[in-house]
Amino acid sequence: MTFIFRGALVVLLFVFSTHLYASSLDHEWLSLLRYNSYGETFLSEADSDRFFLSANGRSNPTAEYEALASAINQPISNDEHAVCRFPARTLKILRDEGSSNFPDLSKCKKLSQYLRSTNAKSASLVFAGYFIQKPSSAFGHTFLRLHTNQQGDAALLDFAVDFSASVNTSNPIAYGVKGIIGGFPGRFSRMPYFLKLREYADLESRDVWEYPIDLTPDQTQLLVLHLWEMDQTHFDYFYFSENCSYHILRAIEAISNKKVAKHLKFFVTPLDTIHALEDASLLRKPTKRPSQFSILSASLKRLEGTSSILARDFLRDPLNYSGSLPSDAVTLDAFIEILNFRFAEQLLTDQALPEVARLRREVLIARSRASDSKPIVSESSDQPSLGHRGSWIDLSYSFGDSSFLQLSNTFAVHHFRSSATGFSNRFQMKMGEFSFRISDQQINIDKAVVFDVLNASNSFAIDFSPAWRFSLGFDRIDTRSSLRPFTLVSSGLSFDFSNNLLFMLALDLRPRLAEDSKTFHLPLGPSALFVYHFDTIRLGFEGSFYREVMDKSDNYLINPFVRADLSRLVEIQVESKVSKHEKLFNLGLTYFY
Repeated sequence: MTFIFRGALVVLLFVFSTHLYASSLDHEWLSLLRYNSYGETFLSEADSDRFFLSANGRSNPTAEYEALASAINQPISNDEHAVCRFPARTLKILRDEGSSNFPDLSKCKKLSQYLRSTNAKSASLVFAGYFIQKPSSAFGHTFLRLHTNQQGDAALLDFAVDFSASVNTSNPIAYGVKGIIGGFPGRFSRMPYFLKLREYADLESRDVWEYPIDLTPDQTQLLVLHLWEMDQTHFDYFYFSENCSYHILRAIEAISNKKVAKHLKFFVTPLDTIHALEDASLLRKPTKRPSQFSILSASLKRLEGTSSILARDFLRDPLNYSGSLPSDAVTLDAFIEILNFRFAEQLLTDQALPEVARLRREVLIARSRASDSKPIVSESSDQPSLGHRGSWIDLSYSFGDSSFLQLSNTFAVHHFRSSATGFSNRFQMKMGEFSFRISDQQINIDKAVVFDVLNASNSFAIDFSPAWRFSLGFDRIDTRSSLRPFTLVSSGLSFDFSNNLLFMLALDLRPRLAEDSKTFHLPLGPSALFVYHFDTIRLGFEGSFYREVMDKSDNYLINPFVRADLSRLVEIQVESKVSKHEKLFNLGLTYFY
């Protein structure tokens, strides 16, 4: 009888240990603690010892599981108890054990206060549009919105959860280097959602898109508990890879139990986060919150004749406006939006100068006496999730004065020649373009561009602002020249003749190292850029003329092209390139991934 009892005990212990081992290595547990597997070993991305109970918990998920499973059964006395620190993991273990009794959290005062104040009923992924004036936001930004009221818009009550780097330097060079090599600690933070709207939509003039995440109530609760745990650690912040988008995505992965980060590229952009969640069917139809800039632009476009002249006069200097206030509602609406735009920071922080507050009050009183008008509707734009993917491969064949195959890869994020669906047709942000030329059984590097940024927003939309382009990398002047470092600095005017048209005139400076590698060339001259967007076709032209500042030699480039969409992921292009020294024709195919 004793033998049978011992045998049964051994079997039970074996089954229990096998179950525990399996549970400690399942996707949910590994995701909650940010473990990555490397063959048969594991390592958590979390960089704080406080994030683990076991001494070797950072590299041993089974040991960490056992440590928490044991600690759960201890009486809760204060906020340092394992259940108070790690409620999401506790919930996971209790579910594994088949228990539905969650420990009493009344002794977890900080956690209880956090849960009462957050009170989340649902969550959304928020995408703030591209802001190329700020390098860290050039690719856009993603964060979470925790909804306290599932039925309505409660921006004043909801919370935003963000992941960002704790920057400890004001040196731009040190900032760039540290951001690339993971020199800053990254942390999750929580704040009122309206503060994020104020920052992005009002102060930085960025449209904001909100994507409701398809979560069950239990998953929403688990997300809130998981974010509490994230507050107890930090992560090395890598600008191009383990950034805000990556960690927001990993947080959703941990509670949805879907492998949404499985196919992420090394370079991760906010757009990749949207597409990854969309592919996993976790996003619902989004809503757009237009920026103050978008609202003002739409308001000004409604005006005609004298009303437009009055509004433009008021826009130049509202405090020194000498005309009388208009009486019609549409023009007064424009006046209100001008004040909201010009003095956004003062009005949003209740620190408006007396003359600003007085003027706004006078305009509002005048508006209250006017008749009703149609609400201002900002220009429609496609949701980011409808656009192409953020990286692409180009394969082309060139012929003419020479013939060769060209293969290139660009890591991010949009070219002005590509479909503008989900993007702006006046914007380009290319980073990490590497191109190879294959000819005569040889493979040579044809181009290596670190970045190529274009901002061709209408120069005369509200305030005058020059259009510009800045590029840095290595390229060849023509097929016979050698690979040399170059910089392009371009500044000029962009015109808004049509929503479908990009038209820019500029002055370009292209300093580059000469063929002898001993001197520099300084080509300077005018350029023109024209792209018209039809539904699925772009017709465009790039042209430039350069005169060498040093030796007075000159060159030119004429580059017409036609580009068409075969699908959301595939585009084809036909173009010609004519310069003083060479004529080429090109047939190309682009695949987005």
